[in-house]
Amino acid sequence: MTALRVMLLLKQTANEFQKHLRPRTILVTRIGSRRVKEEVGARVIGFVTLYLLLYLAGALALTGIDPLTAIGGSIVSVGNVGPAFADLDPTDNYG
Repeated sequence: MTALRVMLLLKQTANEFQKHLRPRTILVTRIGSRRVKEEVGARVIGFVTLYLLLYLAGALALTGIDPLTAIGGSIVSVGNVGPAFADLDPTDNYG
């Protein structure tokens, strides 16, 4: 997940909280000086939610091993990020 998505997610979340506190407020999410459409913000929130659900589903599918290894294996497999931790560290393998 890129830093831009994380930054947009945090700004969009803050704006959503402000909308709940002050319903008549018109808020615009900006990245730098560029305005971000609400549709783009909603898509980023949906993407991050789906990503986290895939992590959870992967960890639940690996329930036969200890929880730390299951979570690490799920994160590494879904995110394609490299070596995991616990029993899937760089000195071990997935076999």
